[in-house]
This record gives sequence, C-alpha cells and structure tokens, in this order.
Amino acid sequence: MNSLMSVMAELERSGQAFVLVTVVDIAGSAPRHTGAKMVVTADSTYGTIGGGAVEKETIEAARGALASGEPRLMEFTLTPEATGMACGGAMKIFLDPVNVTPTLYIFGAGHVGCALADFAAKTSFRVVVVDSRSEWATAARFPGAAEILTGDCVETAKNLQSSPGDYIVILTHSHALDQVVLAAVLEKEYRYLGLICSKKKKVIIFNNLEKAGKSRNLLEKVHAPIGLEINSETPEEIAVSILAELILVRRGGKS
Repeated sequence: MNSLMSVMAELERSGQAFVLVTVVDIAGSAPRHTGAKMVVTADSTYGTIGGGAVEKETIEAARGALASGEPRLMEFTLTPEATGMACGGAMKIFLDPVNVTPTLYIFGAGHVGCALADFAAKTSFRVVVVDSRSEWATAARFPGAAEILTGDCVETAKNLQSSPGDYIVILTHSHALDQVVLAAVLEKEYRYLGLICSKKKKVIIFNNLEKAGKSRNLLEKVHAPIGLEINSETPEEIAVSILAELILVRRGGKS
C-alpha cells in the first residue's frame, strides 16, 4: 500500500490522471481479498488485483473510465464459463477516476487565445491568460479564466512556476515576442508546450534559439506548428485544433 500511495502522490503532483481500482467485496474463493488495490494510468499499471482475465478486463474498463471521468462498479463471477478463471468465487471492483485539473497557460489574449480559453475552461482546464495588453486581457473577454495576468509577458514567462502536469500555449501578437516567451519557458516543467506558427516560422525561431544556446532536444519537444491538422482557418477552428491536441496529450490518445 505504501508504494501505491507514493505512486498516487507522484501522479497527482505531476497532474496525471489515473484510476484507483479497489476490490470492494468478494464471495468464496478469489485471488485477492477485499481492499486490494491497483492504480491504472493511460499507459501504465501499478499493483495487482489478482491477474488473469479479471485484471485484464478491469484495466481496459479503467482506461475507459479515465477518458469519461465516470466511476464504475464491476462484478465478476470467477468461473471458467464467465471469466476463464476456476476460483469459483465472485468479486466486486470499484473504479475511481482521479483527474487533477491541469493548468493551461495561454500567452496571448488575441482572437485565438480568447476562443481557446473559452473551450478549454469548458473541458476542465484551469485557464491562466497572459498578455501585457490590458485592453485585450479582460475579465469580460475571458469569463472562464481562473487568472488573467497583464504584466510583462516575458517576465511572467521567466518567473513561471509551472508543474510537470501543466500545459503552455504561445500565441502572442508578435513573432518576436513568441520567440522570447518560448525561450523563457523552454526549460520549465510542463506536460505540453505548443507554439502557433507556420513551418517556415518554426525553422527560423528554432534556429535562432539553437544559436542562442537552447537545446535541440528541448526544442523538438515543442508542438509546432500547434494543433491537429484539420485545415482550420477561423480563430475558433484554430482553437478547436489546439484544444484537440491538448486533449490528445491529456488522455493519452493517438493522432
């Protein structure tokens, strides 16, 4: 249990969603007793509830619960006919999704940033908007934002205390400012870092930063051009493509 507690604490610290799987009841012979637990993430498992077909089906269901956020009670009869297991007893297993709300830092309060903030807040991101233009970064334009920071964007980026589970999106009003902000956050902790750009702009910015001493390995972790390729044109469509990529990373999906 102590090791599972450590695993859960680390997952929560990093902002990674997981499912706590608990055997809540047994009848007759079963591979684990009531209270046995395991932890399931999008790509890993920790602990065991007994192995075999029951555990396999439970892991698959847990990943479904991870995507939906809905808890679930599963019941198994441990017979060869029902589960391929000959224990003869029964198990009830509870799936409890634990979704730590990640913070999304949006550098840029323009049209795309405004649409993205709105969509992201509705899909369980804690939104923080950063823009030095106080006339753009207002509560009226960003009603769903948890915070609106209107100080100097570069200083905010330099002083950002992000965590490994956070998301950072850079889409300011200036290519030059995008580059400086990216340089400031490149070595921060994050789960996702994206830059709005064309393929040509990406090459220019990345080359400039590499010449300035930034690691090519770190630059290659940046999602640029940002968003899924859906031929988006309007600010709202671009925001949808970005949000889709954020959710893809968050849920461990495949593009």
